[in-house]
Amino acid sequence: MRKDNLFAGPLFLFLILTPQAPAFIVMKDIETQKTNRRSFIKTSGKAVAAGGLAFPSVTFGKPDSRKLKIGFIGCGGRGTGAATQALTADSNVELWAMGDVSQDRLARSLKSVKGSHGNKVNVEVKRQFVGLDSYSKVLDSGIDLAILTTPPGFRPQHFKAAVDAGMHVFLEKPMATDAPGLRSVMESAELAKKKGLSVVAGFCWRYHAARREFFKRIHDGEIGDLLSVYATYYTGPVKPMPADSSRKEDWSGRCATGIISLGAVAMVWWNKLCTAWTRSAGP
Repeated sequence: MRKDNLFAGPLFLFLILTPQAPAFIVMKDIETQKTNRRSFIKTSGKAVAAGGLAFPSVTFGKPDSRKLKIGFIGCGGRGTGAATQALTADSNVELWAMGDVSQDRLARSLKSVKGSHGNKVNVEVKRQFVGLDSYSKVLDSGIDLAILTTPPGFRPQHFKAAVDAGMHVFLEKPMATDAPGLRSVMESAELAKKKGLSVVAGFCWRYHAARREFFKRIHDGEIGDLLSVYATYYTGPVKPMPADSSRKEDWSGRCATGIISLGAVAMVWWNKLCTAWTRSAGP
């Protein structure tokens, strides 16, 4: 496995994959970020201490003609999409291994990826792993980069295993489902930094130039003290939903009510957290 021949940089919704060496994700604390978008390009690549809310920059290395081998763990819709995006990002990459708990799901995912990137898919049957231990087999298959897209309860375990194995990683959000899991992810991220591994998370808005500028201006005090935050996301359905007539009345109403209630509670706490954060940060 190539540990030093990877360029990993942020791309909206995913990451650019180009076999260049060496490259390191560099984090910068938003509270100390005093550059605008234009000067950010000039200063990217300077190593600085990571902060609580951080954005990546990258350095460039020498081109490498060897194919970058990608393995992905979790072959559902998000994993299939992430693998497709990875193969789209560069011409010198190949999908090398896949892992999932379901043989049918893995087969459907493989068929989908082959349909759009058949010439970049090199997943022999012996590298199609099924079972709860499939993640470790993918990591041990000779890949250079691991895409972690299982349900989030498995993310801390899989991320730790990938970093311990010396893999570059893309891990989808959420990072975990509980506090111990989040602490594990943070510890693995620190270890990855010490090992010089590239790690990109699926927090796509943090890589968005307009939002980065927006946060910068808030912290520069351009609108004064921030007392509350309201955020929304305009999008269509994530996947086709069944017709209303096909839903069972004995659970659909309660389910919708529960989701609305949880959403309201989450928004209240989000506003409280944002208010505390911005007050503590200061202008």
